[in-house]
Amino acid sequence: MKVEFFATLREIVKEKSIIVELAENSTVQDLLADLIERFGKTFKEAIYESEIELRNYIRILVNGRNIESIEGLKTKLNSNDEVAIFPPVAGG
Repeated sequence: MKVEFFATLREIVKEKSIIVELAENSTVQDLLADLIERFGKTFKEAIYESEIELRNYIRILVNGRNIESIEGLKTKLNSNDEVAIFPPVAGG
């Protein structure tokens, strides 16, 4: 699947997007675990408030749909999905 990063997350991972291969029936939570394995503590601290809770301002979209309107971190993923991860963006 294609994973896109925005704003400060893009700076952490040094990529606009990457391709990730996960096992069948993987979830968003599995994807995030894979990304933490790849990009380390800084990435984890940027997206997680605690071990199991995302920071309230992080938005994750799967094929354009916010995971909060699907099954949250338990949202199932397919190999052809596109995932976008957004941190807070400031500006004016």
